[in-house]
Amino acid sequence: MNNTTLCDAAVYIAEDYLFKAILLSRILLSVIAVVLILALLCNQGPYLEYHKNARILLLSHHFSVLLQGVATIALHSADLLKFSNYEEPCDLLTSGTRCQLLRYPVTITYYTTIWTQFMMAIERVVATRLFHTYEQSGALLGYILALLQWILPFITLGIMVYDTDPLISLSYCAIANKYNKQRISLISFFLATTEIVALAMFYYILYINQVKRKKLHYASLTEKYQMDENIRATKLMIPMVWMHFLFFFVPLCFFAVYPAIKRDIDPRDYPFLMETMSWQPIYCVLLPLLLFWRKKIVRRSQLNLVDRISANCSDALEVRTDGRTQEQIRHFELLKTIWNPE
Repeated sequence: MNNTTLCDAAVYIAEDYLFKAILLSRILLSVIAVVLILALLCNQGPYLEYHKNARILLLSHHFSVLLQGVATIALHSADLLKFSNYEEPCDLLTSGTRCQLLRYPVTITYYTTIWTQFMMAIERVVATRLFHTYEQSGALLGYILALLQWILPFITLGIMVYDTDPLISLSYCAIANKYNKQRISLISFFLATTEIVALAMFYYILYINQVKRKKLHYASLTEKYQMDENIRATKLMIPMVWMHFLFFFVPLCFFAVYPAIKRDIDPRDYPFLMETMSWQPIYCVLLPLLLFWRKKIVRRSQLNLVDRISANCSDALEVRTDGRTQEQIRHFELLKTIWNPE
């Protein structure tokens, strides 16, 4: 494609008010997401409900979401600034090096967010397989999975762009081009498949844990407790899993199909489609809201459980005269105070 065509496409993109409105909305959503994720990271409550391995993965995931918001703000702010300050059409062309500096951080954190789902599913599989001793296990598994969560996106990006010329001129900063569009299509298809596999794994793990729990009639209290913890933690994760699936599976399917059916990537239409079908800013806003909501639900269920246990203990032990009844009641009242400090 010659420079004249690229310059015309760049002008078309820069003067499209709808496209600029989309970029501005993505900036605003990313700002909100950064504020909410920072509030979530400062509030440890939503993390305390999980095993330390799961907490490591969640913290890594939320850190990637935070970086993704910051990178998105930087990328689109630079785009809008460039759109508003040019004299000649070809002034709008961007170099491959500039694209690498601005687009690659967004892409890496995007794929880090995608790989999170699969890593959390693996952690749940291990927790189910080793439920006898998992509660006493260390955090090595969490660190390994978190490391893979960050290494795999770099490998993914490297496969996509290893033959991209950094000196090439672009009408808009995008990863896809006529040379790598088939690789992007295959990678997107593979990642969309992992979304389905991870979702199925969570429900299968939940089913296996529930079946095992019914068979633990003569198991130790530790084993029964760990199985209950596996069931509870998996149920807590499922709303996050579904949100992740809904916001990433459809875009991944689009990025798998579009390069495969389009003979050439249209430099005028593709930026609009790419930014419209990338839903991660919405996901980044809704994720912390979901976790704060789930924290309230968990606290309410804990208080209800304490109320029932406290009432049962009071009724069953009221005839005792050894002084332990009041001690146990005070214990449950203390638990209520801890779980409901306000």
